[in-house]
Amino acid sequence: MTDSRDPKIFGVDDPRLTAFALGELEGEEARLMAQEIEKDPELKKQVEEIREVAGDVREAIKLESQATPHLSVAEREQIFAKTLDRKSAGARWFKWVGFAFAGSMALVFVGYMAMPSFQRFQAVSRPEPAQHMADQQLAENLPAAVDSNHPVASQAEMAKRGQAQSAQPPAQLLAGSPQAPAELAADAEGEAMLEEADSSLLDQSIAAAPPPSAKVAAPMSPSAVRMGGLSRAREAKSDSFAALAPGRGVPAKMKKESRAAVDVAHNTEAYSPIVENEFKLVKDQPLSTFSVDVDTASYANVRRLLVAGQMPQPDAVRIEEMVNYFKYELPQPRDGRPFSVTTEISQSPWTPQHQLLRIALKGREMPASARPASNLVFLVDVSGSMEDPTKLPLARRALKMLVDQMRAKDKISIVVYASSTGLVLPPTSGENKTRILEALDRLQAGGSTNGEGGLRQAYQVAEENFIKGGINRVILATDGDFNVGVSSEGGMQRLIEEKAKSGVFLSVLGFGMGNYKDSMMQTLAQKGNGVAAYIDSVREARRVLVEQAGGTLNTIAKDVKLQLEFNPAQVQSYRLIGYESRMLAAEDFNDDKKDAGEIGEGHTVTAIYEIVPVGVVSPVTSPQVDALKYQAASSEATAVSGSSELLTVKLRFKKPDGDVSDKIEVPVQKSTKSFGEASRDHRFAASVAGFGMILRGSKHHGDWSLAQVLQTASATSSGDEYRQEFVELVKRAQSLRQGQR
Repeated sequence: MTDSRDPKIFGVDDPRLTAFALGELEGEEARLMAQEIEKDPELKKQVEEIREVAGDVREAIKLESQATPHLSVAEREQIFAKTLDRKSAGARWFKWVGFAFAGSMALVFVGYMAMPSFQRFQAVSRPEPAQHMADQQLAENLPAAVDSNHPVASQAEMAKRGQAQSAQPPAQLLAGSPQAPAELAADAEGEAMLEEADSSLLDQSIAAAPPPSAKVAAPMSPSAVRMGGLSRAREAKSDSFAALAPGRGVPAKMKKESRAAVDVAHNTEAYSPIVENEFKLVKDQPLSTFSVDVDTASYANVRRLLVAGQMPQPDAVRIEEMVNYFKYELPQPRDGRPFSVTTEISQSPWTPQHQLLRIALKGREMPASARPASNLVFLVDVSGSMEDPTKLPLARRALKMLVDQMRAKDKISIVVYASSTGLVLPPTSGENKTRILEALDRLQAGGSTNGEGGLRQAYQVAEENFIKGGINRVILATDGDFNVGVSSEGGMQRLIEEKAKSGVFLSVLGFGMGNYKDSMMQTLAQKGNGVAAYIDSVREARRVLVEQAGGTLNTIAKDVKLQLEFNPAQVQSYRLIGYESRMLAAEDFNDDKKDAGEIGEGHTVTAIYEIVPVGVVSPVTSPQVDALKYQAASSEATAVSGSSELLTVKLRFKKPDGDVSDKIEVPVQKSTKSFGEASRDHRFAASVAGFGMILRGSKHHGDWSLAQVLQTASATSSGDEYRQEFVELVKRAQSLRQGQR
């Protein structure tokens, strides 16, 4: 129908006003409308409002495919609608523009994803038939899929979520979306919805993996991959997803496809090589000595890769960090000791002729109110490499969680580094949270990376404000990509070892992907009396900095070493599973100058040994050498060697401010317990260790497969959300393995 109205006579509800604002009118009609708008302030304001809202909607739609693939169309429309309502309350007629634009862009995205070079697990069979039908409807008829088929919350539920979280202090929107309009970030309800999307992301992402019987046609589209809570929205300068391990899990056909190919040339992630521990003969090496490790970075990083649809490279899998990620039921320490020691032994699940020994330490817990005063220095990498949404924006959000827990007696300083370094916030009482949060909000990324300068200044600030008997700690947030000043791992190790003598401890929080320097993070944490965690989501930030804040901040024992002495009358050979980078010489155990690991408040540390009893064929034999001429082999056996003791566990540790170690000894008796008779924690820890060995391609996982790992983990994970998450990760690994065949 032709519009016969005079173009010079129209009101704020005329749809041609929208067309003009969006640049869709041309020629004489556009000129006449421009004249009318110039004369009428109300119309002029309306046009400006339309353009502003359109910009917000375009930006949101631009990100919708890469930022929130887990959200349904209905959820996205609800978020966009709130933006439109707030920005243009007087222009209710304009809401259809946002929805029409969102719908058209979503249809374009569906068609885009249907192209052969952008397949997203097209052979995946979903667990819920209704959801699968909804996906089919989405491809064929977008509006039909918005209502009931997708498992999304109703408007009332969405509003309820927003009200439930509205009491929380506003923060920059990051959960569930790498970017969003600033107005949406300030909207409590919009943030609440995306926060909840982040908290349930992993379950949704993993649930989309195909069952063992399905075949994976291709890896996830790079633009749609979610990293355990945050998406990887690549900048225009790089159209590839660089976080995937080089050469692993990417079919050759996909490598040839232009934009969908994984450009491994952009992947500069660095991992220290791991040489797996082998079996050792007791008669040759009766002592096994290592430093404790409470880091959990490897598990979160492995999770990130699996959720992305990629099998991790072997050097990314540190089994001890995977096992130590989880909580276990362990007794509190007694007799004034900083931690308790628990041991359990059973039949090995992967090699039934062998036995599995679990040694578990439990750090002393205390209420937050009893925690000593804190002197914390946030050292934040604001170099150009931190610009990605999974880096600096997430780091700000994570540190804000920690700020929320600070008390008046706590002090926080902020040091930043890029091309140069600077003190952004001098020591400020935790009571003045507004000032601290404002300082974090001002941080922006840009420049090169002078990590050395930043570390020196952060330690200087910490030392100048040192609290005797308190918590003195530098908290480093970075991707580990240093390129100015001392930047080699050897140079950084020497720097950190020097600074560790000050009594200031270190927490290393790793962020990002593609150029994540895991090896550097490990060096800093191990040599700086510190702990390392990898933050891949708001949910993980909450686990590390809220749920486990005591362990992250408050060290209760330092230089903690373990030494096992095996009884040759009972044990033929043994192997420590994991801890490859923490091995010590036997003489290091009694050397108080030798650095070792730290245990924080409430931390649990688990070590697992595989033992070959006497009388069982050992996987290792003594080397063939001539008999010694000048050394007489002793055949004398002590009374203890003939007892039922398998071994003795010895521990050394120092107080956080001490220089002389204390020693604990715990004998372990032999056992005939089957694996099925072992405790729930013992079996679950074994399933995690077995999973790690399989991911690493270890030759020692025996008869165990991912199916058996899944069976054991499923039977021991009820009631624990993180263990249940692990079960889903094992399922994801199964699907990826089958898709590569």
